[in-house]
Amino acid sequence: MQLLKPTNLLAGITLVLTSHAFAQSNTCSSPPNLSGEGAFSFSTDSMTESDYELSHLCETTNNSNFSSDGFFFWSPDVDGDYRFEVATATFDTQIAIYSGNAAPCDSFQRMTCAASDDDDGAGLLSLLDLTGLIATERYLIQIGGYLGQSGNGVLEIVSIAPTCSSADSSMFPRCEFSPSLPFGLSTHFATDAHPDSWITGVPAFSTLTVDVTQLSGDTDFVVFSTPAPGFCGGVMSEYEGSFTYSTGATLEVLVIMAVNDHNGGLCSEYSMDVSGALQPSFTFCTPGAPNSTGVPSLLTGTLGSGVGSGLHLEVNNGPNGALGYFLMSSSYSLSGINISQGFLCLSGSLGRYNVASGTGALNSVGFFDGSGVLQNAVGTSTSGSGFDVPSTLPLAGTPQIQPGETWHFQLWHREAFGTSNFSNGIAFTF
Repeated sequence: MQLLKPTNLLAGITLVLTSHAFAQSNTCSSPPNLSGEGAFSFSTDSMTESDYELSHLCETTNNSNFSSDGFFFWSPDVDGDYRFEVATATFDTQIAIYSGNAAPCDSFQRMTCAASDDDDGAGLLSLLDLTGLIATERYLIQIGGYLGQSGNGVLEIVSIAPTCSSADSSMFPRCEFSPSLPFGLSTHFATDAHPDSWITGVPAFSTLTVDVTQLSGDTDFVVFSTPAPGFCGGVMSEYEGSFTYSTGATLEVLVIMAVNDHNGGLCSEYSMDVSGALQPSFTFCTPGAPNSTGVPSLLTGTLGSGVGSGLHLEVNNGPNGALGYFLMSSSYSLSGINISQGFLCLSGSLGRYNVASGTGALNSVGFFDGSGVLQNAVGTSTSGSGFDVPSTLPLAGTPQIQPGETWHFQLWHREAFGTSNFSNGIAFTF
């Protein structure tokens, strides 16, 4: 078996540095030593069949008989997890990888079969993922054909150990804290234990497009409809890779989940480019808990006020004379936390628009009138009722709302007999 390793010396220039001859036949007496990531070209056309069959060394359901097989030692440059994939080949390939460090190739009793594969790659090609490989050890790789086949191919060896971010994973399976689906291009990780999930509204007669680029691993997408407290919703569609979703005559609220479909429990890294018509707002914890009037306090909002962030909030159906002010957060919960008579459905970084000092724009205190409308008592509403949300957030460092960000809002208000309650929640993408 001939082996060629391309190495980039200058941008855009690829040179072949070395050519190694694989040991062949039954002895495997002098396999070449290779290391590091790369694409290795090989040919098994001149190889004969060795005696090293998988049935002797591995517990496997693959075809155990290698034909026209060759061998080489390989060492990783750094400790980690690696993928061994026959990316291209002119024949049906098989691969096996053995550990045992520097044990002679012809002393297989001193080696351990780490893994083997027949057709887990594209078509009839081979693919293996191995975790916890050590840079100071050598691994023996055997490549051959199925039922006498031979030919040319390329073996790609790449690291598959991206660092997963816990902040990038949802709290599946409850979908309680799914953030809003990011518009445009973004990169994410998903693991077996923590799929990623997002929520979004798609207006009537509109199409949502998600273009997916797989960077490592294997990510599948599941679209759920009608999310509710305690679960993601009903499964509507499942996709491998890029997809589009079109709505009918009504707005649909969807949870989109990216599920790691990667063997071995490793991270799947992917980027997605979201485009199409997305609803700039959606409600959650709807309806809220009934207040002392017998109905829930109803929070609504509109973008385009021209004041501050451009968002204006209104609340109706509140108890006459009760004091209230607005809350905001970076995330939310579908079911919320029971506090007094209602449910706080905000989570993550949470702030209160009741700041009496500093900028008066961060104060939203008001009182419900006899019609149940929250009247602003501090001059932060151009209409007199509700609240003009400023660009400054009531968080540490007084950050500014940036285009493309999504923030979540809810009203807290007093009730009779010293109790309190909350409105429903609403989210807006600015």
